[in-house]
Amino acid sequence: MKNLFNFDNPVMNFIGKLLDCFLLNILWLLCCIPVITIGASTTALYHCAIKLSKDEPLYLFRDFFHSFKLNFIPAAKLTMIFLVIGVILGIDAYIFLHIKIPMLPWCIGMGLLVLFAICYTITLLYVFVLLSRFDNSIKNMIFNAFAVGIRFIFCTVIIAAIHFIVFYISIRWFAPLMFLGMGLIAFLSSYFLKNVLFYIEESQNKRGTPQ
Repeated sequence: MKNLFNFDNPVMNFIGKLLDCFLLNILWLLCCIPVITIGASTTALYHCAIKLSKDEPLYLFRDFFHSFKLNFIPAAKLTMIFLVIGVILGIDAYIFLHIKIPMLPWCIGMGLLVLFAICYTITLLYVFVLLSRFDNSIKNMIFNAFAVGIRFIFCTVIIAAIHFIVFYISIRWFAPLMFLGMGLIAFLSSYFLKNVLFYIEESQNKRGTPQ
C-alpha cells in the first residue's frame, strides 16, 4: 500500500499523467475561446504534451503560457490562414454535395476537393507541432509541415487515427473521455511525434543550419 502512493510507482505515474492531460485539455479549451488563439493554444498544448511524453520536467501552467505567449503572433497568422482555407473547402464541399453538376465535372471536382482536404489535414496535424519546437517563416512552416507529414506517413496515419478514435469513443460510448479530450490526443500523439522531432533535430544538427 505504501508503494502505491509513491509517485515513482507506474500506477501513480499514469494517474498523474492523466491529470496533466485533463488540465491541458481545460487550458486548451479556455485559450481557444477567442478563436484567433486556437493556434497558439494548440502550439502550447503540444509543447507541454511532448515534454510529458518524454518524461521531461514539466511546470504545466508556466510552460503552457510561456509557449502560448512566445508563439502567439505566428500561431495567430497560421490560424487565420487555415480557417480561411477550411471555410473555402467547406463551401466547396457543400456545393458539390447539394448542387446538381454534370457527372464528369462533379467527379473531377470532387476528386480534387478530396485531395486538397487530405493535404490540408496532413499539414494541420503537424504545423502547430513544428511551431512549438522550431522557428521559421510562415511559408516554410506550412511547407515543412506538409513535407514531414508525407515523409512520416505512417506516423501521420496513426495520429489521425488517434484523433478519430478518441472523439468517436467520447461521442458514442464514453462521454467522460471528453474531459481529457485534446489533452489526451496530444499526449498519445506525442509518443510518435517525439521520434519525428528527434529525427528532424538530428538532421538539422548534421547540416548545421535550421530548416
